[in-house]
Amino acid sequence: MTPTVFTFEPCRKSDFWGICWENDNYNLWVQSGDLGLICYTMSDEVWSIDDSAVRPDYIISKWE
Repeated sequence: MTPTVFTFEPCRKSDFWGICWENDNYNLWVQSGDLGLICYTMSDEVWSIDDSAVRPDYIISKWE
């Protein structure tokens, strides 16, 4: 099953900077002003933070 994001609303919109999907999987990278760059993965149709994820070189941050 392909994960689908129907809506996305950050809790603190002023700190939200952007999102980026990985090329070869469904990992979703989210960047915010207060938390930095965080990876979310989907397992059993539930999104969760993956603290052990390694950011690919092609996912860049404008603020780093």
